[in-house]
Amino acid sequence: MQAILTEKIFQKDKTFISDKLALNPLPQGSFEVKNLDAACLQKDKRLNDVIINEASSMLYQLHLNSPPPEVDPKVTVVLNSFFQLKIEEYANKPTDRVMLMKKLLRWQKKLTYPKSFLDYTTILCTINYINSHWLLVRIETSEKRMYLYDSICPAGITDENRKRLDNFKNFFNDSEHANVTDSLEKPWTYHNACCPQQYDEDNSLLAGNDCGIFAIMCLSRILENKNIEFDQKYIYDNKIREKIFLNIYNRNFELHKL
Repeated sequence: MQAILTEKIFQKDKTFISDKLALNPLPQGSFEVKNLDAACLQKDKRLNDVIINEASSMLYQLHLNSPPPEVDPKVTVVLNSFFQLKIEEYANKPTDRVMLMKKLLRWQKKLTYPKSFLDYTTILCTINYINSHWLLVRIETSEKRMYLYDSICPAGITDENRKRLDNFKNFFNDSEHANVTDSLEKPWTYHNACCPQQYDEDNSLLAGNDCGIFAIMCLSRILENKNIEFDQKYIYDNKIREKIFLNIYNRNFELHKL
């Protein structure tokens, strides 16, 4: 298979998305990724759910097939961003919760996990504030602890973030699944994971459109069992957007490390 784009496309003063992209078919085995989805990987663009979920799936499959030394890959599951949307729906429609609970549990059975996602020790899931921001949550079920990775919030647990985590907790408790329900002796607690912070180009404002990149990088480091020590400069210097593009659109080639 021919590469859709090469590293040369990403050199200075070159357009990231070229006409070649529209002329090439999707790579075999690609997961619901259309050519136009790649446009959000251009600099200063916010990632969409397709790229976020494809990159997350790719990293998870790599984790399952080549786990880090002394790491059991079977205790961790990565859920796509649609899981969070279903959790939001569950929270916002109290009269339909019995039906929605059944739908959520049926939905997970359609996925390729060997067991229920409620049985995993570690659950990783991206969270989206519609059209504005991406975060990552790490849920440790045995410890009843949720860790939030938010790249534009040093405090980590804002009132808005707490609402999202409450939705996860309430769904887990309503499920009556022993692995995720809390108790007086061991209630769910929320923690700031101290995610690296993104800044604008002159490092003057805590803002930017790299929140999805930061979420993917945190996910990658967690699955690799490494410390999360990257920063905004690392994102730019190591062409992380370009590497994500190449990893998604060149499936039969060697993966580029993030």
